[in-house]
Amino acid sequence: NKTEGGKNEHLAYNYMKYGFKDISLISAFHGDGLNVLQEKMIEGLDFSKVTEGSEEERPIRIAILGKPNVGKSTLSNALTHTESSIVSDYAGTTTVTAGTLIVNGTHSGTGAVTVKSGATLAGKGTLAGKVTLNSGATLQVGDTLATDKGLTMSGGLTIQSNVKLVLNEAMQEATHYNNDKIQVFIGTVTGTFAEIIPATPGEGQTWDTSALYTDGILTVVGGEERPEEPEDPEPESDTQKVCIAWGNCIRTGGDSSCTELVGNEADPSNNIGYSMHYTTVTNKYYSKGEKMTYDFDGTQRTGIKLSNGAQNTIVIPDGHKVTKITFWSVVGTNINNRTSYWKEVAGQTYTEADGQIFDLTKTASDPNKAEFVLNNVQKELTFTNTGEQQSVIIVLEYHTGGSDADAITNVQSVKMADTDAIYNLSGQKVDSNYRGIVIKNGKKYLY
Repeated sequence: NKTEGGKNEHLAYNYMKYGFKDISLISAFHGDGLNVLQEKMIEGLDFSKVTEGSEEERPIRIAILGKPNVGKSTLSNALTHTESSIVSDYAGTTTVTAGTLIVNGTHSGTGAVTVKSGATLAGKGTLAGKVTLNSGATLQVGDTLATDKGLTMSGGLTIQSNVKLVLNEAMQEATHYNNDKIQVFIGTVTGTFAEIIPATPGEGQTWDTSALYTDGILTVVGGEERPEEPEDPEPESDTQKVCIAWGNCIRTGGDSSCTELVGNEADPSNNIGYSMHYTTVTNKYYSKGEKMTYDFDGTQRTGIKLSNGAQNTIVIPDGHKVTKITFWSVVGTNINNRTSYWKEVAGQTYTEADGQIFDLTKTASDPNKAEFVLNNVQKELTFTNTGEQQSVIIVLEYHTGGSDADAITNVQSVKMADTDAIYNLSGQKVDSNYRGIVIKNGKKYLY
């Protein structure tokens, strides 16, 4: 367009590099080349399936695409011999005659935007030009993607008669609470809406429109008060360690048989608030075990002798989230030479095939070490040994603050057969050198 008198013809052929093989040089304003363009348009149409329809039926819609101020509206008027498109001296003049125009970005052109009867303007973006909603038009707050607010109309909004205001689908389906405020639009307004959809925010509620035409805000009246937002969690602390051993824990009053041990050393064991007891049995007791060398505070500690096969429960203070448990242990007696291992930790059970087997020859100066990585275990942590009687020192790692776990509650370090097939999360078979989350025998493991 705009090639009157041969002007700009040399630029038009640049479009061939984008794949356009047939280019028409026209001037919609002067009428140059329009007859040739119309003939080409007709040649490309198939009229074999055209049937006569009534005037009430929806007409054929044609889109004319182009940058602002290249003459789209003038060409539309020239082809249809009407003045249905507004033509002005401002770049970006737009008329919405049907369907929905969604504006979610910023349109800085100062040309006017007119929405005609049956058409809709939607989105939450910004329009710099004046916006006019003709009688029968609709203004929608946001759209299916932008659901939190409506348009900013810097050039002002004029509302003619019989115009609807419609909240987007997400807003209509949302639960509204008393005094909720919805930013319908931003900008000065002339006129009022004939209808608001939905007519009410919810059962027993009404719209307060007192700020709608001054601040663009709809307010919900009635219904329940909005629940308070949960406070942000406190920052996650650095990891700290707790030691549970014989000597830094005490028996509870009257417990001469020692069925429970309570943390009694603030420094360096850091076990105040922790305790340990047998979960269900009543005829099992704790006693003094072997004095072992282990990794905690650089000193030796005396182990706690456990009753074989009984489940133990460690009570965790409020706010503490345990991320690892490490057992340092030696076998108290090995007369029967039975296989010994931790058969349950944090609710996860193990067998001889997948458990961490104890070396019965380990000594107090070089004890067995078994680590289990957990995910923010709180309140209680259970574990069970089997096989020979164990003398154990327990080290826990924990932190405070941060968000609570909402899915996986514990992750264990386990021993698996090397012959089992391993797959990554995409279903591809990998070898034992792979690092990441894998699937093995139907379970997920971290390599």
